[in-house]
Amino acid sequence: MHSAMLKAENIHKSYNEIKVLKGISLEIKKGELVSIVGKSGSGKSTLLHILGTLDLPDTGSISIANTNVNSLNAKELAEFRNKNIGFVFQFHHLLAEFTALENAMIPGLIQKRSKSLVEKEAKDLLDYLGLSDRIDHKPGQMSGGEQQRVAIARALINKPIIVFADEPTGNLDTQTSEELHGLFKQVNKDLETTFVIVTHNENFADICDDKLIIEDGLIL
Repeated sequence: MHSAMLKAENIHKSYNEIKVLKGISLEIKKGELVSIVGKSGSGKSTLLHILGTLDLPDTGSISIANTNVNSLNAKELAEFRNKNIGFVFQFHHLLAEFTALENAMIPGLIQKRSKSLVEKEAKDLLDYLGLSDRIDHKPGQMSGGEQQRVAIARALINKPIIVFADEPTGNLDTQTSEELHGLFKQVNKDLETTFVIVTHNENFADICDDKLIIEDGLIL
């Protein structure tokens, strides 16, 4: 029986007078691959950012691996996030002047882990993700799909217990998107990492362990 990796209770969020999330509660089990779908403006990204501790709810509580993240101060939260959470965004946010290897290493170095160890792990991850011949390339020398794979390596470098991805294939072509969706499934299976992925790709959403549909600020 898998325990709950993530628990959100009664999450509300408004921007100015606009209620975006209207009391969302959910539970995601350890090792699950979960998709969040919904129309544009339904609050998917807002929810993902709140679940991933990048944004705060107005009311409600979130616990990740039995840690109540609402009770952490800013410094504790930053440390918790760096150690336990990985992120992949629609736009890969790689640093243009760094190589694939250096980009993948960054969260590990922020954690002040041994540079040689982080470098070895980053090489192994890039190899696992099919990028062994790209480790010295800078983002400008790589395709969109390759850049997103580097972003996935960066998200995984600290062996996070949960990875949040926001439209990770949103600006990639169909074939590249499908390859990346397969990769998320593979990583989820091989590393048993819990994934929460906001996507507008229904085919991908349907092959996840669970699909959460958001409509008008609530989960259907």
